[in-house]
Amino acid sequence: MGKTYRIKDIAELSGVSTGTVDRILHNRGKVSEEAQKNVEKVLKEIDYHPNLIARSLALKKKYKFVTLIPSFGQGEYWAKLSEGINKAEQELFSYNIEVERMYFNQYDRSSFDNLIPKIEEADCQGVIIATLFKESVIQLTQQLDKLEIPYVLIDAFIENTNCIAYYGTNSYDSGYIAGRLLFEQ
Repeated sequence: MGKTYRIKDIAELSGVSTGTVDRILHNRGKVSEEAQKNVEKVLKEIDYHPNLIARSLALKKKYKFVTLIPSFGQGEYWAKLSEGINKAEQELFSYNIEVERMYFNQYDRSSFDNLIPKIEEADCQGVIIATLFKESVIQLTQQLDKLEIPYVLIDAFIENTNCIAYYGTNSYDSGYIAGRLLFEQ
């Protein structure tokens, strides 16, 4: 793991003030072209990447993620997923991250559709979506794309969406294994 560089370190390496580095890193205020080039050169040399967690803590920015999953009973398939979300929320709580849970009836598409406007109004930074109703999920993802809200799909990958991740079974591999098992019978 590489060294962690502070604004003070970058300023010393660049030969400029900490205020100049701060203005460059946060795109605020004016700096000379020479200072800009010096700082950018150092940032490239040290492979600088901002610590987004530290920044969010310093700015006291809150992040909200919405989960859209079926309601479930104890021991059911979706309970494990919910446990994972709960664990992640607990681990990330101190970083000002909260999770708003929205549940729908997995046998009633309209219960999913009724949540779409609520997600759009939730003022969130990301959405985790269970993909039980393909047409409704596509409608929702198109709205999220317009709002520039990233989203993750769970359980089934849906083509032509801009999801940043998909969590679920690889359908091709599952089909291959099922076919092989049937063939061996």
